[in-house]
Amino acid sequence: MARIDHKLSLFRTVLTEIKSGTHDWRKHMETLLSEFFGKQLDRKLKTIEDELKTTKAENQSLKEELFVLKTTCETQKESSDHHMRDINGLRELVSECLTQHQQNITPLPLIPSQETVANDYILALTFGCCCLSALFAVFGNIMIIWIIGWAKSMRTPTNLFIANLAISDIMVGALVIPFQFQTTLLKRWLLPHFMCYVSPTIQVIAVSNSVYTLTAIALERYRAVMYPLRAHVTKLNAKVEILGIWIFSILLSIPTIIALKVHLIWDELTEEKTMPFCQNIGLTTALFGTYKSALVFVHYFIPLCVISYTYIRMALALSREEEAIDSTVRVNNINIKRKKKK
Repeated sequence: MARIDHKLSLFRTVLTEIKSGTHDWRKHMETLLSEFFGKQLDRKLKTIEDELKTTKAENQSLKEELFVLKTTCETQKESSDHHMRDINGLRELVSECLTQHQQNITPLPLIPSQETVANDYILALTFGCCCLSALFAVFGNIMIIWIIGWAKSMRTPTNLFIANLAISDIMVGALVIPFQFQTTLLKRWLLPHFMCYVSPTIQVIAVSNSVYTLTAIALERYRAVMYPLRAHVTKLNAKVEILGIWIFSILLSIPTIIALKVHLIWDELTEEKTMPFCQNIGLTTALFGTYKSALVFVHYFIPLCVISYTYIRMALALSREEEAIDSTVRVNNINIKRKKKK
């Protein structure tokens, strides 16, 4: 209570001195402020001093840890330098040994596995057989064309059809078998890009020409057997039919030219699209599938039906004529025996 009265008296004294205009009010004001805030300031200063001491202690511990880390790093660096000197020394020693004994070192040959060698032999044998058969096909059909062209007596309508067949076989043997076979074996396209559509196009043309030439031969023989008294096929008619077959075959192969292009596909070795392959690019998958189905129908079912019908009818007609001839011969033999008895 006495302290409060003392503080109030100091406050009154300060107010009085301020009103009177004297300069002693500053000293009394300082005394008053120290009375009010002195203890709080002392406590805050003590807290700050304690925090400074704690910070200094932490800084000292951090300095000690940094010194330990620096010492460890220097030790490890010296150790690594020592190891590097050892490695460089060993490297120099090995290089000197290799240089001294380089002439005495003989590399061991790589021994391929038996399975790889067997596959290589099979592929080489198969490719050789296909090339040999293609060579024989080309040579034999060239001989057929030469014989028919050299002898005038061989230039009959049927032989013209046979020569047309030989031309198709030469195209297949020279331009289809070698190229298509290597693509089937290697599963990639290694030929010039234009051969991607040229070789399949020639294949479609040659197959169409061969199949419909056989159909024309069957029809020509059918007319000769079933209607022997009518006019037979002339050379001009045979040439016109052959020209029509070629035009039809070329028109049938146009979608192949449009569809097939060389395209890069996924390669398992490089794990990127780096493998060239000949496949359908120009047409949609559905449209190209429809085209292939139409080729099967045109190349197989239509000629099969026509050729089967003509040869079955010819076989039946010839069997009936043979029976009639046999019956006529038997009747003639009976008549000759009767005349001899008389």
